[in-house]
Amino acid sequence: MSVPTVTVVLCTCNRPDMLRDALESIREQTAREAIARVIVSENGPGGESEKVCADFPELPILYVQQRPPVPVLLHIKVLWHLVQTPLAAILHDDDWWMATHLRSALDALAGNERCVAAYSSFLESFGPHGTAWLNQCYYLAWLATGGETARPVVYLDAPGAMLGCLLNAGFHYSTVVGRSEAMWDAFSRNIARGNSFDNDRTFPVFLSAHGQVGYITSPSVFVRSHLGRDAWSAEHLQRGHMKIAQETTRFLLASFPKEVSAAVARFRSLALTLDAPSAEAFWRVLKDGIFEPQWSTLVNECGVELSALQPPRTQTGLPHWATDTFNAFCPPLLNRWIRQELWERLLLWRKRRQDETSMSRS
Repeated sequence: MSVPTVTVVLCTCNRPDMLRDALESIREQTAREAIARVIVSENGPGGESEKVCADFPELPILYVQQRPPVPVLLHIKVLWHLVQTPLAAILHDDDWWMATHLRSALDALAGNERCVAAYSSFLESFGPHGTAWLNQCYYLAWLATGGETARPVVYLDAPGAMLGCLLNAGFHYSTVVGRSEAMWDAFSRNIARGNSFDNDRTFPVFLSAHGQVGYITSPSVFVRSHLGRDAWSAEHLQRGHMKIAQETTRFLLASFPKEVSAAVARFRSLALTLDAPSAEAFWRVLKDGIFEPQWSTLVNECGVELSALQPPRTQTGLPHWATDTFNAFCPPLLNRWIRQELWERLLLWRKRRQDETSMSRS
């Protein structure tokens, strides 16, 4: 019988039903014998999470409660001294694993001694009994791998990890299993930066300083889509998601100029190898965001040539100066108006309604 080598860190906050789904997915792991401890940390005053944990006696659960609650960014910090195994896995309370997830990650780590952490692609879903779909981040991760997703595992060097993190948050925390020392260093550097929104875009970059980052190309994790995500907090909505993402991109450019330059060169090289239908397909994935602050920063400051994917301009009957002027000014203004004046305001309104309903019930 193999010696358990993995600690699963599962942070939760007053979501017992979602926590149950997450724990059930851990219980179903084909590599469950590798799990030495499951740390469930409740970051709130409620006691429902402890009752849920009691329903899983077959799991080596260590339940702890944060009183008073700690900031989300610091939750891992107060728990890490409990990780006493060479490997650690992260699972958010609102997500869940496929049965083969842990086994695939362990095989990826064992298959390459230079690999310090293994991510997997993932599906989004409204719940375990709902529909599921590929997030656009899958296609961006495909770019980061250099188009190598025909293989079951791809190992990314520092420029590859950087490219995936520049483009978007394609590497999800709930999919990562890694070497504990490297994981803690990456968490520590995230904490020092103080960004509670898209630090999943810097985490793989920090990991890549220790070695290669594995990417399992077949989805093995479900990420729940719901308004209660930390990313959809009122604070982040009011600041603006794409503006915060722009700040992260500029941080990466300032802190890792060589890696960013190598990542941009890789993007340019891969774009030249794509056939016309593939290039146009990627353009359609990316085009809705190219006028937002994050994407304009990628193009204007980092030098990512998104135009390499743009399909040839069709004849519109208008002079080129007219279409160029329209493309330069109308889409960015329209996109920003839709995002800031409609979409994010709608989410804030819905979140306030949910909070008011919760308060009235309590």
